This record gives sequence, structure tokens and C-alpha cells, in this order.
Amino acid sequence: MKRLDAGTFTPIYAKTADDGGWPDESCFYVVGSNGLFRCRNHPFFDSSVLAEGGPAELSQHSSFVRLRYPRVPTAAIELIVGFFHAVAKLHGAEAAVLLVWDCTARRMRLMVPDQTSIVTVGWYGHRYADSVHYRTPKALPQSVMLLGDVHSHVDGAAYASWTDKKDEEYRPGLHIVVGRIRQEPPEFHTEVTVDGQRFPVQQDQVMDPYRHRRTDIPQSWLRKVEIVEKDVYCMNQWDQAQANVKAAPQPAKPVERTYFVDRADGNADRKHTGWNAGGSPRGSRQEHPKGSAGGRRETGYGP
Repeated sequence: MKRLDAGTFTPIYAKTADDGGWPDESCFYVVGSNGLFRCRNHPFFDSSVLAEGGPAELSQHSSFVRLRYPRVPTAAIELIVGFFHAVAKLHGAEAAVLLVWDCTARRMRLMVPDQTSIVTVGWYGHRYADSVHYRTPKALPQSVMLLGDVHSHVDGAAYASWTDKKDEEYRPGLHIVVGRIRQEPPEFHTEVTVDGQRFPVQQDQVMDPYRHRRTDIPQSWLRKVEIVEKDVYCMNQWDQAQANVKAAPQPAKPVERTYFVDRADGNADRKHTGWNAGGSPRGSRQEHPKGSAGGRRETGYGP
């Protein structure tokens, strides 16, 4: 192990090899590839425990990101929104666009990957957007750098869904969600992901002002979107199933009725009629309160 000159009262060692030796201080820290450990040499044991914090002499630190991204030009974001609106109008589906940086031309470019958009068809033929899936092209030119992506939520709000967060956890870059696509202007949600950490950012930090969507959408973009329909989702499937059950002929079932009859001496008497197939009475058996009015009470499953 190599001792770090951190100027702390408690020594800090960097573990650079498995057989780096064991320091003889009574208490010290070890920095490894899997975290910071608090170590002790005690008269009765040696220990190493994953530390929740570092030495108290050190200052605290927090996660942050400082952006130097080029802002998405107005013409580009308007073309993206127009593309998303066209896909939503044609298929009721989500779509995605990649943002790339041309290092040679020093400008942002748009790339539409081959993508599969899942839609669910409702009982009356309406389509509901489910998700969009694509793979980032592996064979990008050396002069091109991937900056991030933009995808739509069609009629849904613009936010990072659970699926978005999982997909983007280890996909560093700028992530923009466009929601309420049929409105003008639509909603925008902007975040940056670095090393699994998400950082919300202001829209004007990463986008030039949006004015209106464009309609001159390249047909080649639309051909990149493959639509896959899921099983038909019917809001009334349960009601229809229940109606089918009721319409089908049902075998007669024995019915239990429990009658409580007041006797002349004021005590309660009872008798059961109807039994289930196992020979045991169905329903609850409750004693009729002594001296209560009425004279007859029914319980069980019968009408």
C-alpha cells in the first residue's frame, strides 16, 4: 500500500496491489477500487470495514456537473418536434432522435436510428404509445461524437419515466423528453446523465428558443420507425367476460337457508335446509338473540 500525503491525522493508504502489506497504525483508511475502508489494529483483532464517510478532517464534497454542451439549435429542435408529431399522428407512437457533434464541422447534427415503437390498440381501435427501442450505432465516424438523445412521450407529460432512467443510467449525455406533442408548444424535460447520476438542467442551458414545429419531415426518417402492436387491450374485457359467464347455462347449486323461529318459551330454535356437495352446511350459523323481535332471520348464500 502507498500512503497518501493528505495531511490528515488519520493516515490514508491507496491499495495498488493485493499483497501491498498491512500498515501498523492503530487506525487508518484504505482507498480501494471498491470504496473507502476504515481499518484497525487492535490487541485482539485486525479489521477492515467499508466506511460510510471519510476522515473528519477532510471537507465535504458533493456531486455536480458543469455543462459545456452546445445548445440544440432552434431549427433542429423544431424539426425533431415535427418528426415526433408526424409519427404520433400516423401511428400514435413514440420516436427517438440522436444528437451528435461533428468535430470537423464544429456543429450539431441529427441522426435517426432504426427503431421499434410499441403501441397498444384499445377496444375501439385507438392506439396508445407504450415505448420506443433503438440501438446506438456502433460504427460512428471518428469525427462524430454522441451528445445525447431526444424522444417523445406523445400525449403523456414530459418527464423521465422509470424506463427512461433505467435505459439512460449508463448512457452519459444529454437526454430530452418531449411531451404533449399535439400541443403547441409541447412540453420539454431536460436532464444530463454522468456515471449513473442524473442532473436536471434548465431548458435554456441546452436548447435555443423553440418557436413552432416544422412540417417538412424527411420521409427517410419516417421509414426508420417500425411499429409493433401489442395484444389488444380492452377496457371492458372484465365486463364482457362477466356477461359471457352470466349468459352461459349454469348447473343448479344447492342453497342453504337458515331459519330462526322463536319458540313459545322465548328461546331460539333453528333448522337448516339445503346442503352443499360435501354434506356440510354452507353459510354462517348465528344464534338468534333471545327475546328479539322478528321471529325469522335468514343467513347464508341463498337468495
